[in-house]
This record gives sequence, structure tokens and C-alpha cells, in this order.
Amino acid sequence: MQPAEETELSSRSPFTSGYARWILLLVLILLAAYNVLRLLPSTVVYGARGAADFSIFYTGATIVSRGLGSHLYDLAVQAHFHSPFYRTHPLPYNHLAYELLIFLPFASIPFGKAFWLWNAINVLLIAVSAVIVSPYLGNLFRPAAIFVLLATLAFYPTMTAFAAGQDSIVLLLIFSGTYALLKSGRDVAAGFMLALGLFKFPLVLPFALPFLLRKQWKFVRGFTLSGLLVGATSIAITGFGGVADYFRLMNVLARHPEVGYIAPAQMPDARGFLFAVMPHWPQVQVVLASVVGVGFIALATARFPAMRDVDFDGWFSLNLFVAAMASPHLYRHDMTPLILAVLLCWNAAFGSKVERRFALLFGIATLLFFVTPVYEVLNDRGVTSSFFLVLLFGAITITFFQHRQRGISAKT
Repeated sequence: MQPAEETELSSRSPFTSGYARWILLLVLILLAAYNVLRLLPSTVVYGARGAADFSIFYTGATIVSRGLGSHLYDLAVQAHFHSPFYRTHPLPYNHLAYELLIFLPFASIPFGKAFWLWNAINVLLIAVSAVIVSPYLGNLFRPAAIFVLLATLAFYPTMTAFAAGQDSIVLLLIFSGTYALLKSGRDVAAGFMLALGLFKFPLVLPFALPFLLRKQWKFVRGFTLSGLLVGATSIAITGFGGVADYFRLMNVLARHPEVGYIAPAQMPDARGFLFAVMPHWPQVQVVLASVVGVGFIALATARFPAMRDVDFDGWFSLNLFVAAMASPHLYRHDMTPLILAVLLCWNAAFGSKVERRFALLFGIATLLFFVTPVYEVLNDRGVTSSFFLVLLFGAITITFFQHRQRGISAKT
């Protein structure tokens, strides 16, 4: 009975048919073209003249290259070296200093050229990420690396990272390397790799917590070692006085978000959503966001798989969604690593034997992340935080999909 049941399930899954792959490929090509046409003009107008997030990396690298690392987190010093657009009200550099090692070579290049060179490097980083994960995406188009590259360009958060000159694509590379190392059983190296992304610790730490709670000591050991390394490197750049300035700056930004251009209503995480729902209750927001974040992390921890099989891919995707929703600081470009979660989900779906209703629900949940006009409408209306509901829908769907896959595996 089991083989017949498998055949029935497989025949009822729309993901197992060839036409679904071609439709998906066509949609991705159109979306990639649309994203480029929509964002390239604003990238040219704003990015190249210093009105983009790349300014903070360029400014930070310039400060360090001038031997002023101990003043890195002094807003007056940042304003002095900032682009004219941010000179009056500087966009703060508030990342750990070790990240500036990547950007030091750009400090000697004029800003406009540095901006475009950084975006060219980001294309290469996406290509490297695609090569790293493609061996694990055997159910997608061949060559899988080309498909991954195309899907990443069709993913709107990635394109906003390009437009802003952000560092989110570097984090995508780090998560891709972490996934590949975990799949190959190299947990220490995986932990070490992930901690290199602590320049975005609001996203990395929630992702790492389930490994600690499930006593994955090899991973934790690598993560801790790497964390100590990046911390020591940051201290070497700024000195202990600079570290004190960093914490003072973070305190100022927490108390006065407008200083750092921080807008919770534009954050598609639990914090942003609660801010939009109850804007006049900041204390309640913090408490509820913390409770929701703990609940999400508890879910990811409870579903931690014993094996590094397809079930692990589903869990890795779920944990990425959980980390994004639990993050206290998440903008659209910060969701760039979620493309890895979506690709892993698609790969599992194309090779799955789940029923049509599960597969269709799963497909809708993941394709929503590629509907660029949704992002644009929410952003124009100042309610990007509402996209949290899409993240939540995706996480719930992945959970049910993973549960259904486990049930089918148990039967067979």
C-alpha cells in the first residue's frame, strides 16, 4: 500500500510537474527585470551622490584609515567625514568595527566609484553564494547556480540592498556558507562562519540560539571562538574608549530613534508590527515583542531535527524566518538572507510527495516574497511593518509543510 500511496501523493502535487518549474522560471525572469528597471534610476540618483546606506561604511572606513578609530562612534566625527547629504544630520555608523576591514580599500576611492565597485562586488558575492548552495538544490533547474542567481535578483530585498549599497548580501554569503558546512557535518566551522555575521547581530543571534538551547556544543564552540575574534578585532580598531562610545551611541539610538533615522513602522518584524498596532504604548511593545520573539525561538528550538536531511532544510528555513521575525531591527534589505530559506523550501517542495492543498499553500506563501508591488505599496504608505504578517504566514506554512513531510516519511 505504501508505494501506491506515494504515487497518489506525488501525482497530486503540482510541484512535481515540469510545467511548474518553467512557470516559476518565467516569473523570476520578469521580476528580476522589473526590479532592475524600478530600482536602477533611484540607485543612480541617490546612491552615487552619497544619499545611501553605503555612506556609513565609506565614512567608517575613512575614519579608521585616518587613524581615528578611537573616535569611530563619535557622531561629530562621523558628520565631518560623511557625504554632504548626511553632513548636517549624520546617518550613524553603528556596526561592530571589525566589519570595516572589508571597506578599508574603498576609503581611497572617490565615493561614486566606490559605491558602484561595491555593488559589482555584491554581484560576485551572490554568484559565490549560488555556487555554494547549488549542490544541495538538486530538484531545481540545472544548472542550479544560474537559477539561484536569477531568483536572488528577483527577490526585492536583495535589490534594495543593491540600491542602498548595504552589507546584507555579505550576510547572505555567510548564511549560505553556514548552511553548507552544517550539511557536511562541519559544525565547528559552521558556528565560526555564522559569527562572522555579527555585524548584524539582531538577526544572527536569534538564529544561533536554538543551537545553544539544543546543546549543539560543536557549533556553539565555533560560534564563540569566532565571536571572540570579531570582538577582539573591533577593540583593536577602536580601543576600549571606542567600545564605551559604541554602547553610548546604542543607548542614544534606543532612546531617540530619530537620531539614527530608525523607523520601527518600516520594520517587518514583531517589533515593527507591534509599533504600528499600538504606537502609544512603547513599554507594552517591548514586552510583547520580547514574548513573541521568545515564542518563535522556542518553536524553532522544539523542531530542531536530529538528521541533516531534507527535514533539516525545512528547519533551517524556518529558523531563518524566526530570526527575522524576532529580530529587534529589520529593514527590507535585512531580509536578503531569506532568499536562501525560500530556495531550500522550493527544493523540498519540488521533491516532495505532499498533497495538492499543502503544496499550493506552500507555493503561495513563498511566492508572496517576490511580489515587488506589495513591498512598494506598503513602503509608500509607511506601513512596511505589515509585511510581518507575510513572514508569519511563511513560517506557519513551513511548519505545517515540515510536519507533513515528517508524517509521510514515517509512513514510508
